[in-house]
Amino acid sequence: MTDVLGRAVVLEADLLLVAGVTNTRRVRYMRRVRGEDGPSPVDMSGWSAVCQIRRSGTLVADLSPWVSLGADGVARIDPPPGVSRAWGHVSGVWDLVVCDPDGMVVRLVAGSATIIEPVSKTEVEHDV
Repeated sequence: MTDVLGRAVVLEADLLLVAGVTNTRRVRYMRRVRGEDGPSPVDMSGWSAVCQIRRSGTLVADLSPWVSLGADGVARIDPPPGVSRAWGHVSGVWDLVVCDPDGMVVRLVAGSATIIEPVSKTEVEHDV
């Protein structure tokens, strides 16, 4: 038996979005710091992020422009309804990769991704 050292991702989580509606998803990045009680939020001010959904390697949806990273350790994914409407029904895999100003890259979240269409059809216009 072989031991495995390390991991592919900090958090495994599936992503479910509904096309054409407000979808706000948040994940908090916490780390244990030697000498402190419990984990502390990682200040991601000034960090960059790439967040994509792919199917068989092909880019289906790029969420990167709608990812914000905060000093409180929260990565917020918030695509506008008008943008998500164009994606329609899709399934695949996703991840959120963050990079600090010094070049450290962390694959923060990954899992399966599904975008579904709502049952109710509306004529409401949304700003993109």
